[in-house]
Amino acid sequence: CVALSSVPVTWDGTIDRSKNAEKDATLMQSTLDQMTGIVFPDKEARSSWLASPIHGDYADFPPAYIVYDADELLAPDSEALLKKLNAAGVQTQVHVEYGAFHAFTNLGYMLPEAKAALLEIAAFIEQTHRAFSRLNA
Repeated sequence: CVALSSVPVTWDGTIDRSKNAEKDATLMQSTLDQMTGIVFPDKEARSSWLASPIHGDYADFPPAYIVYDADELLAPDSEALLKKLNAAGVQTQVHVEYGAFHAFTNLGYMLPEAKAALLEIAAFIEQTHRAFSRLNA
């Protein structure tokens, strides 16, 4: 299984992130633009599914857990990925936080909201592992 927290799923501009541009106190679009130019100077490479996984094929993808804050800049990325995974029939679980910030889970147990999300991720991984172990026993 995979657990994803506040991840960008495209670097080619195919997702409109403007709805939360003024709400996210920890990540700005200008920062993402700078990162894009540094990490992917070749504009054509940005559309590859390796750079922008939103363009990938999710058939046979493992179960996925997605966590993000509703008001963070990358919320549209998580929402688009969730939609794509669901369309491919991938087992998904999502934790949407309200009133936190981008990548809030990075604070670990210091933040109650992060602790709750991390405990959910751990339970998801354990549950998925058990189910997989039973199938392969």
